[in-house]
Amino acid sequence: MQPVRKKKQIHERRRLTLISALVALLAVGAVLFFVLRQNTHETQNTVGEKPDLTLLDHEEETIGKIVVYPSRTDSYTLVRTSDGIILEGRPEYPLRDEFVRVLFYYAGHLTADDYVTEADSARLEDYGLQPGVCSVRVTLLSGEEYHITLGNTVPMDEIRYYACVSGKPGIYTVTTDVMDALNLQFNMLHPVPKLSVSADLIDCVTCSEGGDEPYFSAERTDTGWSLTAPFRYPLSTEKMEKLLSGLENLRFSTWVGKDTALNRHRYGFEAPGMILSLDFAPSVLTVPDEDGNEHTYDLPASNITIRKGGKYSDTASYYLFNGEIVTGTVVTFSAVSKLNWQECVTATPFLFGQNNLSEAVVVANGTETKYEIRYVERVLPNNQFETNEYGNTVYEMRVRKNGQPFDAYAFSEYYAKLAALSEAVPLYQTELPEYLWVPGNKDVPLVTVRVKTENGKAEMTVSLYPGPVGRDYLAVDGVCVFTVPRSWAAVVQDCP
Repeated sequence: MQPVRKKKQIHERRRLTLISALVALLAVGAVLFFVLRQNTHETQNTVGEKPDLTLLDHEEETIGKIVVYPSRTDSYTLVRTSDGIILEGRPEYPLRDEFVRVLFYYAGHLTADDYVTEADSARLEDYGLQPGVCSVRVTLLSGEEYHITLGNTVPMDEIRYYACVSGKPGIYTVTTDVMDALNLQFNMLHPVPKLSVSADLIDCVTCSEGGDEPYFSAERTDTGWSLTAPFRYPLSTEKMEKLLSGLENLRFSTWVGKDTALNRHRYGFEAPGMILSLDFAPSVLTVPDEDGNEHTYDLPASNITIRKGGKYSDTASYYLFNGEIVTGTVVTFSAVSKLNWQECVTATPFLFGQNNLSEAVVVANGTETKYEIRYVERVLPNNQFETNEYGNTVYEMRVRKNGQPFDAYAFSEYYAKLAALSEAVPLYQTELPEYLWVPGNKDVPLVTVRVKTENGKAEMTVSLYPGPVGRDYLAVDGVCVFTVPRSWAAVVQDCP
């Protein structure tokens, strides 16, 4: 009987077989480990090697010629001479120095934002690099030549463009400043006329459409800005300051051409368009010389006129200025593109300050109350005039009511309440169809206030007329563009 012994022999044979298989597996594993380790090491080295993103590094002075192939205009060539950079074939053509300098800089110094892939003819077309959105051909003074080509926009949140450089094996991405510098349209080469607008010197602002009467005209007065067309009305100081600030920022973008009949037809100046006219007051210019001595020059009154033509693009239009046609952006000209009197008239008519009054007359319920105001120097106990921290003499108000001395503080409080009246609503924003309401001969005001400035040269009449339910018409010098709460009449009638 040998069953036990027989089983034992089978078990040992299996164990030997398993050991042999395990040794073989270990040997194969060792081989694979070294092979894969070597391949992995090589792959990691390949992936870890980042291509050089500095594509070009030449000083601008070493560039002898650049041929520009922009996206929207014909190509042109800029050449470096002993006298500077000129337009080839037209050496007398004026060049916009700041743009040309940036073009030469990026044509010599080009650093990519990122590496995309290797370049070949098929892939170049996929990325918009054959023939390219725009390109430049650069020739160095040494005779070396290379091409820079910019292609399509990269599909990512931050705007980038595909780019390639001759002699470089890859396709790269570059930032928008590279595109802006190298895609320099021919018309951007020419200098643009510069506007020098000083808000403090503007005396009059006028906007009209073609040869029609102005739809907005305002003039500076001793008491602030006043609308003069299409009618007279006081303007908001805050809103006029915003307008003047916008006028100071007016700039032209690119030069287009001279003012000729053909260009007026080509760029949309035959149709009526906005005409902006700015009148400037005389001024004195002080200029120091090299030795630090100051020289003064009297500048006479002057005017600039800008006329708007057709659209250059969705974000810019053509303008005619001083015999030249130029472009200007919508953003730059936003201050005047939507200018209208409705947005500038003041909702607070009592604009004369308390330190600038000589007379105030209140007429209510058939009774007239007259206040006469004057200002006298405040005298100190030593009989010297009191001055403020700036050395200016301090004045105090004296008031007479209907010819009799009156409490100046009481009048001051009353006038302050008038100046604080609010909640005026323009007629063109209510259910009323009128944009302008003018009282007739049969209309009787609920109350009227006439005020006159200290020098007596300016005066204003503010009246309230019965209007819609709960509101009254506010008329300033006979012109009404607002309705006000009925409570205004009660405040005006409550004169001390």
